[in-house]
Amino acid sequence: MTTAGGTDNFGPAGTIFSYDIAAAILNVLYVFTQFGTYQQGSLMQASNGKLYGMTEQGGPGLFGTIFSFNPVGGAYNVIHAFNNNNGSAPKGNLIQAGNGKLYGMTATGGINGFGTAFSFDLTGGHSTLLHFNGSNGKKPYGSFVQAVNGKLYGLTSEGGSLGFGNAFSFFR
Repeated sequence: MTTAGGTDNFGPAGTIFSYDIAAAILNVLYVFTQFGTYQQGSLMQASNGKLYGMTEQGGPGLFGTIFSFNPVGGAYNVIHAFNNNNGSAPKGNLIQAGNGKLYGMTATGGINGFGTAFSFDLTGGHSTLLHFNGSNGKKPYGSFVQAVNGKLYGLTSEGGSLGFGNAFSFFR
C-alpha cells in the first residue's frame, strides 16, 4: 500500500498495488477515497484469501476503518467503521489469531480516550476487548503477537506504572 498517490475527486489518497517482478511493472489495483485514508501498517492475507488492512481516518465519523480487498476481482469493502466509542485512529497491522479472528489496536478513542484493543470476526462482528485507561497503558502502537501459550501481546507508547508505556497480554 501507499499512503499517498493515485487520485480521486478528493486528492491523492493512496493505493493498493502489485508489482510484477518479471515484467518490472507496477499495477495499481485500488485507489483509496475519502472512505478510508491514511492506511496503517501492512495488508495481511487471511485464511479466506482476502487481504485486510486499516485506515487511520475515513468512515462516516473519520475515526478510521477496517477494510478487505479481494485480489481476485479487485473488490474493496469497508467492513467496519470505528465510531470513537469503540476506538479511533487504528495503528499497526491486523493479525489473524489461531481462532480465525483478526486482532488490532486503536491509538485513541474508547471510553477513556486512550485507545482500544479489538477483534473482528471474518463473518462481520467487531468486539472491543480492552479500553486503555492510563494505568494499563495508553496509545497502543504496533501490532499484536500471538505466543504459543495462546495469549496476545502488545505494547503501549504511554501510560503504565511509570507513564512511559508498557507491555500487556490477554487471552483471546
